[in-house]
Amino acid sequence: MTKVLIVGLDGMSPELLNLLMIGGAAPFLKKLRQKGVYATMRSTLPPVTAPAWASFATGKNPGKHGCFDFVRLGPSINSMRPLSRMDIRALTFYEIAASHGLKCIIINLPLSFPPLMKDNLILLPSITTRLKVKAYPANLEKDLPLLNHYRVIPSVKLVTKGEFDKFVEDVRELESVRFDIARYLLSSYEWDLFFLLFSGTDFLQHWLYDRLLRLENAYGELKLYKDIDRYVARLFKDAPPDTYVFVVSDHGFRVCEGRFYINEWLRRMRLLSVAQKTSSKPPPHLFAKELRRLSSRSLTLPSFVVRNIDKLGFLMPIYRKFLSVLPIQLSTELIYEPHGTYALCPSSESWGIYLCRKGRFSNGRVGQSLARRLMPYIIGELKGLTDRRGKPIFDAVLRREDVYWGPLTSEGPDILLVSRKYAIATDISPTLTVYEKFNEHWLDGIFMAWGPGVVSMKKEHKRIFIWDVAPTVLRLLGLEAPPDVDGKVVADIL
Repeated sequence: MTKVLIVGLDGMSPELLNLLMIGGAAPFLKKLRQKGVYATMRSTLPPVTAPAWASFATGKNPGKHGCFDFVRLGPSINSMRPLSRMDIRALTFYEIAASHGLKCIIINLPLSFPPLMKDNLILLPSITTRLKVKAYPANLEKDLPLLNHYRVIPSVKLVTKGEFDKFVEDVRELESVRFDIARYLLSSYEWDLFFLLFSGTDFLQHWLYDRLLRLENAYGELKLYKDIDRYVARLFKDAPPDTYVFVVSDHGFRVCEGRFYINEWLRRMRLLSVAQKTSSKPPPHLFAKELRRLSSRSLTLPSFVVRNIDKLGFLMPIYRKFLSVLPIQLSTELIYEPHGTYALCPSSESWGIYLCRKGRFSNGRVGQSLARRLMPYIIGELKGLTDRRGKPIFDAVLRREDVYWGPLTSEGPDILLVSRKYAIATDISPTLTVYEKFNEHWLDGIFMAWGPGVVSMKKEHKRIFIWDVAPTVLRLLGLEAPPDVDGKVVADIL
């Protein structure tokens, strides 16, 4: 019986992987690349954990599974909630496999809880799991005491204190426990499909990606990548010899030159009105939740300050220096005034602008006629924005119909923003653009495959899409994907 082992490296970019291979930090992955198939894998837009892994698992674009961000908006413009498995409105490839009697072990896959299937499935939680569970089924905890040490996020406190050397060691410990659990399950339980995601790569790269591109190791950060390379090699060795092995990432990374404050721009265009800053909205995932808890001594800015923050002018450098030495942190969530808000960007991860449409939001103000006028106006103005060198801020400003397709497309942002050099920020700011290096997700991840019958390619395979993985895995397992999937079986590698 064919078996499939999938290892996820969250946020691994083609550029960084290549450097790690050249620098000797990933010898096994280099060997796997040489003997198997390697390709750049295009992620979702936005290239964010929740929609990307949902597309990976379903074989569909967000317009068919309904996950466009870490959060779901509504019913009002000021309400949102974090996503869970219940928000993916499509079956995943592991659920399809389990429904056909195949044994599936899924470790740390975002949006996998709460489980829909009860049989043939072992699940371990991820950063999006808010249930206080260590595993499904629950009796697994009795069989595997090491689960008491299983964590989905590292110590956020170390990041807030700037102790990156200790942070790296904590991430290494987290992944070491995850690997030990995975290896035990791989060797002790029956399985046909095995998925394991290492999240530590993403945790480190948000803070250290620019340093990693220079192969710097001041905090011992390269040790994590050497660890993971050894872990993949060990799993490869432990798996049965006829196993197909995939190594994938949900998105890549990039180093931005700065951040563009999209809600501040909308406010200046008289399209958004802000009452005050608050921290009442739920954090999108557990890492953000812990950051908020550690920053609980927050200060809510009065509404008159928020409305006039752009008048700081030449005092901006002093304002930013003041923020950096405060013993408290300013809240970054916003309360929108419905009567003056026509468009908004709910989160930096969305890469998008939502029109406050009537019918979509309980307090929406934008009807069909106004929407038809606003869309070309906003898109045109955004396309004309330039940075301090006179270069466009955005590489592309797209209507959602140009990005998504399917029955759930109308739930996504009306406008999608793509900028190679600038990250999207949603706060209200004295300036529209802050020029400082910032590590952020990007569109291109990685895909590697090895197994019986996989054609070894001496050069990189043509680009594939993240939704191509699900139908390919199902085909290898002898199953057919649902007819409405967007992904194509990567048949030419077999």
